[in-house]
Amino acid sequence: MPMNVHEFIWKWSHSALTERSASQQHFADLCEVVGHPKPADVDLTGDDFIFEKGAAKYGGGSASG
Repeated sequence: MPMNVHEFIWKWSHSALTERSASQQHFADLCEVVGHPKPADVDLTGDDFIFEKGAAKYGGGSASG
């Protein structure tokens, strides 16, 4: 049975996880709540719908700052 809005709110309002450790699961749960396919369900190659895909830098300051 898919997670509903109230379950989502309860789960994530009680979570003590850091943003980094919870972000992908949070997004997957959100997809479930709104009835949207999860990234790996619709893009097995990771070309269009994937977490933390690299991005090219074309100018500006340092990549770390």
